[in-house]
Amino acid sequence: MINNVLTYILLFSSAGVGCYGFKQEGFECLATNEIIDRRLEIQRINKKCKFDSGYISGDIQRQETKDKISNEIKLWEKLGNDNIDIIIATPPCQGMSVANHKKNKSDLQRNSLIVDMLTCPYVFDPEQARAMAEAGADILVAHMGLTTKGPIGAETAVTLDDCCVKIREIIAAGREVNPDILVICHGGPIADPEDAEYVIKNVPEIDGFFGASSIERLASERGMTAQASAFKAIEKEKSVCIY
Repeated sequence: MINNVLTYILLFSSAGVGCYGFKQEGFECLATNEIIDRRLEIQRINKKCKFDSGYISGDIQRQETKDKISNEIKLWEKLGNDNIDIIIATPPCQGMSVANHKKNKSDLQRNSLIVDMLTCPYVFDPEQARAMAEAGADILVAHMGLTTKGPIGAETAVTLDDCCVKIREIIAAGREVNPDILVICHGGPIADPEDAEYVIKNVPEIDGFFGASSIERLASERGMTAQASAFKAIEKEKSVCIY
């Protein structure tokens, strides 16, 4: 980290729209990889990376492309960055989609891109943590149940303090098998940044947080609700707001 700026790497990046919010929040994109050049050009226009070498075009299955990503990480290490905070990746999923009824061999090949990356299974208890660690998982996601908050969030959940106890047990079980395995938390009452911060501060052996509903569902619900309310607040005789 340089000057307390958080960093990320973007894989299967397309035009970079999905992670543009990270740039808006001051994150530094160290490298972005996309197989189609014209999509990378959009990222250049938006000044996604500090260095031109950070825009890496090519098939991530090829060693040459992997080496370019690795070299960019090393470049930032020389500049003083000692950590990559977030890896964002959206590999092709056509071959696994239930809506795709025309699966073919090329889809099977594209599915292998996921296998070539990280494995992050959800685990709910120490027994599952041991099993997934023995299976060779890279990261264990300590799942605390359905995410709370928002209009459709779970109405019941364990407390944050209960989560801390359960997460410690999962970490201990996973690291009995693999002392180097990463463990991150997810779900239940860990719905907002302050919730994740509480858990991370009280479970120092944890490696981080896995966001899903807490990032996309809650943000969408709150944003759409606020926007709709703003339109409804317009004062005009006999006005109609349809949404």
